Amino acid sequence: MVAALCTLAGASTASAVVPGGIYATGCLSNAVAAGCTNIGSPFAGAPTDIAVSPDGANVYVTTSGNALLVFARDPASGQLALAQCLRTGVLAGCTAMPVTLPLSSPTSIAITPDGGSVYVANAGTSAIHEFDRGAGGGLSFKPGSPCIANGGGPPPLNACIDARAMSVPQDLAIEGSTLYVASSGAVGGVSALVIGPGGALGQSNSGAECVQQANNDNCLTSPGLGGANSIVARGDRVYASSTSRIVTIKRDTGSGLLQVAAGPNACFGAALAGCLTYPEVTAGVADLAAAADGPIYATIAASDTQAGRVLTLDPVAEGLGRRGGAAGCVTNGAVAGCATGRSLATTVASHLIATPDGQDVYATGTGVVELDRTGNLTPRNDARGCVQTTAVINACNAFASLGTPTDLAVAPDGRHLYAISSAGRLVTLRRDSSGPLCNHVATTVGHGSVSALSIPCYDPDGDPLTFSTINPPTLGTLGAFDHGAASVIYAAPQGQNGSTTILFRASYTSFGTFEGDGSVQVHVTGAPNVVPAGLDADGDGFMAGQDCNDGNRNIRPGATEIKGNNIDENCDGVAEPFPTLTSGVLHNWSYTKRGSTFTLKTLKVTQQFPKGWKVTIKCSGKKCPFRSKTLKAGKISKQASSVISSLTKKQRKFRVGQTVEIWVSAPSFNTKVARITLKKGKQPAIVPYCVLPGSTKVQKTCT
Repeated sequence: MVAALCTLAGASTASAVVPGGIYATGCLSNAVAAGCTNIGSPFAGAPTDIAVSPDGANVYVTTSGNALLVFARDPASGQLALAQCLRTGVLAGCTAMPVTLPLSSPTSIAITPDGGSVYVANAGTSAIHEFDRGAGGGLSFKPGSPCIANGGGPPPLNACIDARAMSVPQDLAIEGSTLYVASSGAVGGVSALVIGPGGALGQSNSGAECVQQANNDNCLTSPGLGGANSIVARGDRVYASSTSRIVTIKRDTGSGLLQVAAGPNACFGAALAGCLTYPEVTAGVADLAAAADGPIYATIAASDTQAGRVLTLDPVAEGLGRRGGAAGCVTNGAVAGCATGRSLATTVASHLIATPDGQDVYATGTGVVELDRTGNLTPRNDARGCVQTTAVINACNAFASLGTPTDLAVAPDGRHLYAISSAGRLVTLRRDSSGPLCNHVATTVGHGSVSALSIPCYDPDGDPLTFSTINPPTLGTLGAFDHGAASVIYAAPQGQNGSTTILFRASYTSFGTFEGDGSVQVHVTGAPNVVPAGLDADGDGFMAGQDCNDGNRNIRPGATEIKGNNIDENCDGVAEPFPTLTSGVLHNWSYTKRGSTFTLKTLKVTQQFPKGWKVTIKCSGKKCPFRSKTLKAGKISKQASSVISSLTKKQRKFRVGQTVEIWVSAPSFNTKVARITLKKGKQPAIVPYCVLPGSTKVQKTCT
């Protein structure tokens, strides 16, 4: 019999993981393609936009074939299945749209935060369709006026209500109870539509519901909005881009109405009166994305004079400013003043997104590219940092049927991305967020029993783990591992009671080596106490044949074990050591394959925080920024404490050949040591060590 497991401490060290790595796990296509499921005519034409519902149950896609597709989504695997097709004209497998409400060159999809309403922008008719989202994610037109169009729309769009500054809508963004529209036509600009009861759209007549470059529709005016093609809204700001400029517009957080922003940074890019000239933007702004904590990201198309790139823009007064130097730019290849990326040969059709967990930005170019968002944007350098058609190019993960990706969406739980491409593909990408996580647990078994012990390790991303033994049991024996079930056979000794601790390691090695260590403390009970005849010199109730020290009454079977004193008080054959801290050490570095420097971006202690715990970081080797430094612990949030704030920017920079050690200590514990040797072009990884109390000698084991 095996008793229920009891968690004794938090997760152990997981090796360094750059979050956000991606690889393809599924594909839907409009024709026969390797690795894809061909869904045929409903998917005819190239996909033009994609969105995931807030509950993660559905994915919505528009196509150049004037179709709106609804997919059911499996939240565990991320795989998609076609559930509904709405289309202009008659086509097998689709529902024909009414002739008075045709889909015409659909460009953008927006879904309300409650998931109840779906809006689709149509460039061909300058209209936005309004749908109710029902059971299973299916769509139906809203009752009444199910659309809103520029000027009310000529026939056959007479069912649409009137809107201004919405000629050829290109992009949609929702903030609060307002839908913002970026339109590129002659009577275009930025317009604010009120999301009313039931999700119906309307527009006020206050004069502050639209902004244009030239006032040709009774709107506010702001330079730089000619040909608006992308829009994001956050808090009291709306950011819109045209082909060569980025414009900031102020937003009333209550009403959603607009106000022209002032100052030189409110408009920047190509030369224009009232705008700040910024040549880097002139090549063409393809898309904007907003992070929840402030920064705005812009994809800039490649041109004859500069490489494609992603810029980081920070709010400045009533506008935006490019973050300085390489911290504000990632390019396709080596360019002065920018960090070197790959697969970012961007075009005017490229897009990007920021993930809801704040960890990553993903951009499209020749492939789908992950940029780590911890601090400044940093390209991930291993195979999972990008996906494209050929692995040889840029050492990315390969998915031959990807084509050239044009837009992305991320599931609310952050576990999957979806990429659409001009080749008529909808590709599911699995997203990593962690390495193996392990716990320290205890269990009780009967003497003489043979049972499966559950190993307290798992991978949050569902990656398959393999297990090994670091410290075997000193009582009983281990049998075979069942890696799929995360268990191992344990045979308890016959006729003997006692306790033993088994230390396991969980590993995932398909893409780099990610490891976590955990342990199971096994208590064996139920064996009868047999008292042999003989002498009991110390009077502790146990005869000399049973007592392991008949000259000390404090040493006897069942006595309290004092850990760390090298004495076996309870006669179980083991002098129990101090337990080693099982606190995790999470770290993240910025480096290049050919460079000689490493910059520490993240350093956190996780899971176990005993009274009096502290952290010291040490560096050995030539030109270390310091030799030893005590780190101040940050506030514990979500079982993690950041300890990097004690290091200045200069102290976070290390060099190839140096060894960095993080010592996590606490009274009555062996010190946990995470040793990181910095090797050129290699992802820094932890090798675990320990130090006995009162000692300075680093050891592989402290048992």
